[in-house]
Amino acid sequence: MDFINRYTHEVGKLLPRKKRADIEAEIKSTLEDMLEERFSSNPDQDKDEVALDLLKEYGSPAKVAASYKVDPYLIGPGMFPFFWMVIKIVGIVLTVMAVLGFSFRLGMAGLNPENIISQLGTSLAEYWSGITTALGITVLIFAILERVLPHPIKLKGKDKKEWDPAQLTKITGPNEVRTSSEIEGIIFNVIALVIFNVFPQLLSIRFLQNSSWVVLPVLSQRFFQILPWINIAWTLGILLNLLLIYQKRRTWFTYSFEMLLKVFGITIAIILLAGPAIITLSAEVLTGFAVPGATIEVLIKIINIIVVIAFINFILVSLYEIGKTIYKLAFKRVLS
Repeated sequence: MDFINRYTHEVGKLLPRKKRADIEAEIKSTLEDMLEERFSSNPDQDKDEVALDLLKEYGSPAKVAASYKVDPYLIGPGMFPFFWMVIKIVGIVLTVMAVLGFSFRLGMAGLNPENIISQLGTSLAEYWSGITTALGITVLIFAILERVLPHPIKLKGKDKKEWDPAQLTKITGPNEVRTSSEIEGIIFNVIALVIFNVFPQLLSIRFLQNSSWVVLPVLSQRFFQILPWINIAWTLGILLNLLLIYQKRRTWFTYSFEMLLKVFGITIAIILLAGPAIITLSAEVLTGFAVPGATIEVLIKIINIIVVIAFINFILVSLYEIGKTIYKLAFKRVLS
């Protein structure tokens, strides 16, 4: 029965949420009846093999989902996986091009505050224009294909003969852990520990002035006074990631550990927000630049606003995740 559960779950992911549960129940009931009928005629058969043969005949999840005309799709389930893949590729390519373009512009214009602001604004405007145009064109093309092609499901390159139900993804419960996500967390925390503690000199602005390099530290002494506490948060995060990988599922202890770690992070963020500035750049530091004083003031304000927004965003996201976890534990009873 596990293959049928995986199958109906896969079909459900391609359906609108409001109709998903009813259609999943309908498909599951039909498949279970068909499986029982086939198995009863020959009880000696392996039930998993019978289920796999049945699902192969029934059709791929995308094809079955496309047969339910529950809503007028702009881009239907048969076409959507390919559409989403194209969107991700286009997004990555445009982002890389935007970063390279900004670097090239900045190198040609010269590295000073006025040029940084000007070129960054130009690059962001071009990036936004490019990404929205590419998204609009891609959506339009796939919407047309959805209505013109008689069998858009074939764009996936998987027809009935090629689809293998044995490759269905196992359904993960609300407490099961994705090892890849935990490994990503470990990598992020390790990189942060190394950069901020071993190579803090990388966190500086460097530019050539009068045939000599000028180095301006970005972070103030205030930040490095709080850094030991930040290191504790990163280290505890690594321990939590390792524990989750070992246990392969979340428990009351790991949920509580995770929430306390978020509270600890929020506390550090509030302390950094309330205390002296953690960015060393000031009008006095930048007076050596051949840049109007008004431009320097604008640059400093922009940097400070970005820092404040980043901390506030971190606090709000952490509070939301804590609230979501409490809701799951209290009302969804994910551990019951």
